[in-house]
This record gives sequence, C-alpha cells and structure tokens, in this order.
Amino acid sequence: VIGHIAGLVAQATENSIWTGAGATGGQFEGFTTATTGILPVAADFVEVNTSAAYSKTNIIAELEAVLDATSSAVLAKTDFALYVSPKTAFFYQQHLGKEGYSNDYQANAKPANIYGYPIYACPGMPDNQIVATYESNLVFGSNIQTNLTEVRTIDMSPIDGSDNVRFIMRYAAGVQVGVGADVYWGAA
Repeated sequence: VIGHIAGLVAQATENSIWTGAGATGGQFEGFTTATTGILPVAADFVEVNTSAAYSKTNIIAELEAVLDATSSAVLAKTDFALYVSPKTAFFYQQHLGKEGYSNDYQANAKPANIYGYPIYACPGMPDNQIVATYESNLVFGSNIQTNLTEVRTIDMSPIDGSDNVRFIMRYAAGVQVGVGADVYWGAA
C-alpha cells in the first residue's frame, strides 16, 4: 500500500515539475505553468511559435522548428535534449512507424532521438509543448535527505474506531532554470 501511495506522490511531483502552481496546496511552481511558472515569470527564455496542435503528421516540423531556433552554443552542449509530453513522444514514434523506420513500421520501439539529440518523454509535461535545453540547465531540488522529511502511517482504529489508515508524506521540492536564455520553448 505504501508503494502505491508513493507512486501517486511521485506522479504528483512529476506534474508539479512541469505544471505545478505554488498557490495550490501540495504543489510547487513548475517550469511551464501558464502565467506563474518559472519560465513565464523569468521571461528570458526563447519562445518558438510552433504552428498547430501536434500530430503524427506534423511532429517532425514542430521539432525542427524548435531545433532551428536553438543556438549553436546550446546545441553543442553534451547534455542537450528535447523534453516533451508522453503524447508528443508517441506522435514521434507514430511518425517513425508510419514512415517505415528500419522496415519495422508499427512493430518494436523506435529511437527516441532526432538528428542524434535525445527526446525525453516527461510525464506531467503538457501536450503540444517542446522544451529544448541542456539537462544541467533544468534543476530539481528537494529536502528528502534531511531530517525535515517524514513518511508515516497512522492506524485510525484506536483514534476513531474505524478500519482506516492514513498516510503522511512531508517534504519540500522545487525547480529552477540555470540560464533562462538557453531554454527554447515551443508551444502550439
């Protein structure tokens, strides 16, 4: 049961990394949260207008638009990558299958890279968005290895006579961008 609860907390944390709202209980400010996120507030990222909602027919053009806008210095970083939602990553896989990648078509997994640059599917990231930067530029921090965190199970039967169990997980987390101008953010 604790493993299941921890999985739910992990998914909520992943959602907060990309779209969390600090004003909402249990969340922290995410990278791409509409008006209050780390990137929109800093406003020093490079905005790339991608044309339409992503699909298997236009995903290559959308990825290329972001790559075309990315500076040579950022592309040259050894940990440069593209960060997308699972749905966007699926459209890329669909496109490769449709085009018959290695004569595999819809069978087997396809590479998760374009022109040698990795594409990471990030659960919690909104659809129709691409973030291009180097991995070391996106920072996640937490206090998990301090004495300020807590995971506890509370048996409610001696308290209220019920057969309920409650779980408590207390920790702090947040995200930050090292160099905002090195982030290229494409959104439809």
